[in-house]
Amino acid sequence: MIKKNLNFKNLTNFQIEPFYNQNYLVNIVDNILMSNDNSKLNVLGLTRHPELQANHGHHMDDSFSIRNVFQRINFQDLVVLSLNDIIVNEKDGKMLLKSVDLEKLKSLHLRGVIERSSVSSFLMIIGEHLINLENLSLDVEESMEYLPDFLSLIPILSSLDLTIRKQATFETYSTAITRHKKKLTKLSLELLNLEDNLLNDIPDLFYLSLSRLTELISLRINSSNNSSQEPVGLLSLVASLSNLKFLEVFGNKAGGMPNLGLDMIHPTVFDGWFKVQHVVFIYLRQNKQLKYVKINDCLFECDYDQYVVSPKDGIDNWFNMNVRFSMMSYST
Repeated sequence: MIKKNLNFKNLTNFQIEPFYNQNYLVNIVDNILMSNDNSKLNVLGLTRHPELQANHGHHMDDSFSIRNVFQRINFQDLVVLSLNDIIVNEKDGKMLLKSVDLEKLKSLHLRGVIERSSVSSFLMIIGEHLINLENLSLDVEESMEYLPDFLSLIPILSSLDLTIRKQATFETYSTAITRHKKKLTKLSLELLNLEDNLLNDIPDLFYLSLSRLTELISLRINSSNNSSQEPVGLLSLVASLSNLKFLEVFGNKAGGMPNLGLDMIHPTVFDGWFKVQHVVFIYLRQNKQLKYVKINDCLFECDYDQYVVSPKDGIDNWFNMNVRFSMMSYST
């Protein structure tokens, strides 16, 4: 525990992760944030310890609330806000409106968030104020789904990282996402069912609808079991994106049919890569602009002119920063 106030006159970036309970957090807030001028603070990140987060459908201790922080301090100049592995309700949304000037936010990162509300939506309360938001990362287990409506409230995004627990139609989601087609350059979609398992029955029409996102430089998305040999809809989507440089495809069928002929006689660290590299060539034939393709855990660098794909190890963090909106970009 911090025993005395710490003076940071030029504090601009404040991120805590992980914390175990509200007493630790309140102590830090009292001795760092409360005792300093926060007028220069533009990045705030709070992440609860993952061990304290509940699995889907299970009870989670809710002794911590973001109100412990935001009802005591005003953050009027935040540009980046990250809140992770916490519980929220409509009161928390209203508290954020009072303590944070949401119209100034450029980046919002909400991951592992569980909503407990029977009255109104946390996302809808804050959504209409996010008029200048450019980067959004969202994994919120809502009491009632308002995600498509929330996305429709935000004017224009340049990067979008979504975990969707499907309740609405695929068309509803694609319509909400493609509203941002003018500036969206980075898209990550993780499509789950209500039990938090990856969806494997994604229709080709959903992939094809995303072809309107012509400015995409990076794409991360589930594969589908709907096509027995090749993911027709996903292949057509990749072929239509003329600016695409980074592609990540994940799921049970992302690696295609097993290509046992590519097994090495002598096992190497890249055995897993060789089993899926034929799929990388399929995507590369569809889009010669691709520079990096990741199939589940296997990352490749691509060169269409030489028609080679090279297994890459040790650059996953760099690749992830190019395909997802991550708070690593704001690490100091």
